[in-house]
Parts: sequence; structure tokens; C-alpha cells
Amino acid sequence: MYSRRRFLTSAATAAAGLTLAACRDDARAVTAGAATATASAASPGALNMRNIPATGEKIPVIGMGTSGSFEVGMSASESDPLREVL
Repeated sequence: MYSRRRFLTSAATAAAGLTLAACRDDARAVTAGAATATASAASPGALNMRNIPATGEKIPVIGMGTSGSFEVGMSASESDPLREVL
């Protein structure tokens, strides 16, 4: 017969195992995505990259301003400059 302590220990161990397995799969997907991004960065028209100081990881530089930059009228003449940014 299971004691309450043994049941809770088993349940916690199973939950931790499932969580770690999911994290491992996510990490593999991120690593694969980073490899693809690195390979495509060598092509012409590559994105400008910048290092994160704490980790040294390279990320694309994005400078689109604040949300206030995108609060314009609905007419075509007012929204056309936004198309250049995107």
C-alpha cells in the first residue's frame, strides 16, 4: 500500500520529469532555429546583428520606435511611411 508521502514524491518526480523533457525539446528547437538564422545571415541583405552583453548571443537589431510612432490616421498618405518601416 502506498503511503501519502510516497505517492506525493512519485507525483512530484513525474511532474518534474515531464517539465524537464518539455524544456529539453524547446531548447533543441531554439538551437535549431539559431543555426538556421546563422546560416541565412551570411546571405546578401543580412540583418544587422548585435550582441547581448550578458550572454554574447547575437540578435537582430530592430528599431521601430515606440507605439506612438504607429498612431497615425487611416488615410493612405498617413500610413504609407509606416510601410517603409515594416
